[in-house]
Amino acid sequence: MRGWNDSESRHTLRLFRRGTTPAYTRLSPQDTSFLAFEKPGIHMHVGAAAIFDATSFRASSGAVDVDKFRRYITSRFPMLPRCRQRLAYVPVTRQPIWIDDPDFKIENHIKEVTLPAPGDDAALKQLAGEIFSRPLDRSRSLWEMWVVQGHEHLDRFAIISKAHHGMIDGIAGMDFIGALLTPEAVAETPATPAFVPRPAPARARLLWDEALRYASTPYRLAKGIVGLATDGDARREFGSRSLALVRFFVRGIRGTSNSPLSVTPTTARSFDWFVRDRTEERSLRARIGGTRDDVTLATSAGAVRDFLMRNGTRLRGLRLRAMAPINLRTNSERGTLGNHVSMLIVDLPVTEADPRRRFERIISTTARLKQHKHDLGVDI
Repeated sequence: MRGWNDSESRHTLRLFRRGTTPAYTRLSPQDTSFLAFEKPGIHMHVGAAAIFDATSFRASSGAVDVDKFRRYITSRFPMLPRCRQRLAYVPVTRQPIWIDDPDFKIENHIKEVTLPAPGDDAALKQLAGEIFSRPLDRSRSLWEMWVVQGHEHLDRFAIISKAHHGMIDGIAGMDFIGALLTPEAVAETPATPAFVPRPAPARARLLWDEALRYASTPYRLAKGIVGLATDGDARREFGSRSLALVRFFVRGIRGTSNSPLSVTPTTARSFDWFVRDRTEERSLRARIGGTRDDVTLATSAGAVRDFLMRNGTRLRGLRLRAMAPINLRTNSERGTLGNHVSMLIVDLPVTEADPRRRFERIISTTARLKQHKHDLGVDI
């Protein structure tokens, strides 16, 4: 029972890979929502900082050859045509669409910056925070990369990248990165055909298409009702998803407690990471059970608990929740951009002092939510 816009968007994205795209592509309702959610203090881009071996792109000076890097990324664009598209809007309805960017310049999206000495992780984290604190320019393609020179290890360089959530979700982001990387070092960059943007659709064409969509809505609705009346499996699926939607809203409107986290976010962002051995996680899951997401949620609950205690927050009776994204893509949808994700709203057991019991409570909570199909609520 997914929305028609959603299926149309994914169908069009599959056409991208066959090279037979239409003149424009409507954003799905979920993709559109990430544009609507964005506010001055709420950036809806996702980002990453990664460190690479510099062998493939080192110039004679020892620095990274940024022009060569740009040529290499450009050579991967045939697999990622969305990277050379920008937003436009249907007249009157203001429905966002993707069109080819006639003014696309790779220099606007792959930029260069040098870390201050000594070029260590602390400097890289601070730089990433500054870059993530700035929203993307919606008049251009909604992504950018920064080639970071001056790393303390001279044989390495860093890439700080970000893309709007309206363009990718987590799994699409991994596919996006995978399409840019190769398993072996790059010696020579293959020649890339010149980019010839397709003309933007005329205003009259967009209005006509939109009128046809509205005119066909009663027919599609009637067809869906007939399907529900004649197909028992469809009725059961509809009932299951409708119940999931009700449960999602009921859970979503339940209040949470005021805490030091209950503040209006500013535009500033900080960025950090830590290194850990995955062997301990695998051992924990083998002994107790749970998923990798359960480990992440339990670790987050413990970190938030420590933060609140350092701030002198009274923990008794405190209610905090986290949004855990759930991937809904099928194997056939891998390699497409856009969003196909749902979420679980999980109560974080920050009042629990014992790490093991905290983990067990998370396992129990997520298992119950999945049993009740809460993740289908967002999808419908």
